[in-house]
Formats: sequence, structure tokens, C-alpha cells
Amino acid sequence: MERPVHDIQGISRQSIAEVSRWYDAAGFDVVFTIPPAGGETFTEDTALFDRRHPSGALAYGASELEMLLTGGQDGGLFMVIGKKRT
Repeated sequence: MERPVHDIQGISRQSIAEVSRWYDAAGFDVVFTIPPAGGETFTEDTALFDRRHPSGALAYGASELEMLLTGGQDGGLFMVIGKKRT
């Protein structure tokens, strides 16, 4: 039986730090990332929209490396939550 070949055209690859720069350029502050950067844990009680101390590129890179080392269960999928600056 033939295995399907997945077409990867149209799939883009960005880092959390790159998305953070896009948010900054658009006037948004990064509030939270999933998976969390900077050592914060993610539970059902996590307040997703509360402002936190901003993480930097090193924390984002560590989070991405952790995703890779744990098997990348979601293929390196991450979410970035932001708030518009006032």
C-alpha cells in the first residue's frame, strides 16, 4: 500500500522570537506563549491574558529546544497570546 506524500508547500516556519517581533511591530505585547517560555508552568488555572514579565529570545529558544527534545508532539506548534498596547 502506498503511503501518502505530504505536500509541505504553503507551510511556513517561524520561531517564537520572530512572532514576538511581529507583535511588537504591530503594537502588541506578548502576554503568554503555549508552551510557556521562561520556566512558567501551564495548568488549567493559568491566567492566559494577565500581563507577565516579558520573555526574551533566549527563553523562547529554550522553549523551542524543549519542544524538539520531547519529540515535538505537535510538530513544533506553538501559540502566542498578545494584548494591544494602550
